[in-house]
Amino acid sequence: MVQNNSFACFISKKIEMRSMSLSLARIEKALNEISFNEKDLGFIIHVAGTNGKGTTVYFISNMLINSGYNVASFYSPHIEKINERIVYNNENISSDELEDIYKQLAKVIIKYDLTYFETLTLIAFYYFSKQKPDYTVIETGLGGRLDATNVLVNKLPVITNISYDHPHILGRKIYKIIDEKLAIVKNNNVVFVGNNEKFIRDYILEKLVYKKVFFTSYNYELINNVINTLPKVDKYSYPYPYYYDFLLALRIFNYLTNRVYDGKAIELPLCRFERFGNIIFDGTHTINGLLQLFKNFNSNSKTSVLFSLTKERNLEKFIAVLTKYSNNIVLTTIPFNNRSISIDTLNNIDTYKQKKLKFIGDPLKGLTYLNREEKQTILVTGSFYLCAYLRGQVIKK
Repeated sequence: MVQNNSFACFISKKIEMRSMSLSLARIEKALNEISFNEKDLGFIIHVAGTNGKGTTVYFISNMLINSGYNVASFYSPHIEKINERIVYNNENISSDELEDIYKQLAKVIIKYDLTYFETLTLIAFYYFSKQKPDYTVIETGLGGRLDATNVLVNKLPVITNISYDHPHILGRKIYKIIDEKLAIVKNNNVVFVGNNEKFIRDYILEKLVYKKVFFTSYNYELINNVINTLPKVDKYSYPYPYYYDFLLALRIFNYLTNRVYDGKAIELPLCRFERFGNIIFDGTHTINGLLQLFKNFNSNSKTSVLFSLTKERNLEKFIAVLTKYSNNIVLTTIPFNNRSISIDTLNNIDTYKQKKLKFIGDPLKGLTYLNREEKQTILVTGSFYLCAYLRGQVIKK
C-alpha cells in the first residue's frame, strides 16, 4: 500500500507536463536551500535538442564508464520505472534511496511547489552530489532555456538534432526553437552539435559566432577527417538515426579524454529500435525522427505500423509520412495517459478515414490485429509512452 507521504504518492499526483509558467526560479531557490554546489557533479555534459538526447546521453555515459570513469546520468522520460531517470554507473537509483531522499527534501519540494520534472531534477542533483562522480551527463526535459536542468552553469553544452516539437511551448518558428535549445550554452566556449540541416548549422554558427563549435555532419568524409574513429563505428552497426548519435558521442569522448573509444559494444537503450521477435519498438515523436526511422526499412518490405501520439502534436503530418511508407497502419491510444490522442475524435475526421487507416483504441488489440499475418515486421512507434506500455505487455507474455 502506498503511503500518503511517500514519494510514489507525491509523484502520482503530479502531471508530468503541468500547464504553468515555465521558470528557473523555483528550482534555483530549492537547490540553494539544500546548499547544492554544481562542482560536486564533476565535469558536466548538458544535452539539449529535439531528437537523440537520451541516446546521446546513454552513449556518452557508457563510453566513459567502460573507460573506467564514475558517471552520473539523468534521463527523461523513463520506460519501465521512474528510477531509470536517475542513474549512477549504469545502476538506477534504488526505490529505497529515492524514497529516503524524497523524505529529506519533501519540505523544500512542497515549499517551492516544484513540478514533476523539477522534483526529479532536485532529487537527481542531490543524489549525484553525494556520489562525487567524475562526469555527470544531463538530458534536458523540454526545450533548454527554462528547463530545470539549465540551472547548471559550467558545463560542456551539447545540441543534438533540432526539429519542430512542442510548438505550443517552444514556439512555432524553427529559429525560436533553436534559440530555446542554444540557451543552455551560456558562457561556455566549446559546444558540440549533432546532425542538422545546413540552415540550422548556419544559424547556430551565427548565434555562436564567438564559440568553438564542433559539428557532427552527415558527410562521412568530413567526420573521418575531423576524428579518426569512423572505421571503429562500423562494427556497432547502429540503425538510423542512432548511428549519428553514436558519432556525436564519439567526438565528445575524444574531446574529454583525448582518447579514441575502443571499449566494448554498447547496446541501444530501451525502445530504440528494440526488437522482440517480429516486433520493433521505437519511440519517435517527431516528423524528422520518423523519416530517419523509416530509412532502416526496405521500401519493398512488408512493414505494418502501430502508432499513437500525444494530442498536442500535429497528427495529420505524421499520417502523411506513415502512409508513404506503410499500407497497413493502426492508430491507437496511449493507456493511462490524459494527453493521448482520442480515437473517438479521430473517427469523426473524414481526412483520416480517406487514408484507409484502422482505428483500434486498445493498443494490445491493435497489436493482435496486425500480428494476424505471418512473416511481417510490426513497428510500434510514435510516443515513448505507447512503446513503454506495449513493451511491458509483450515481455509479460
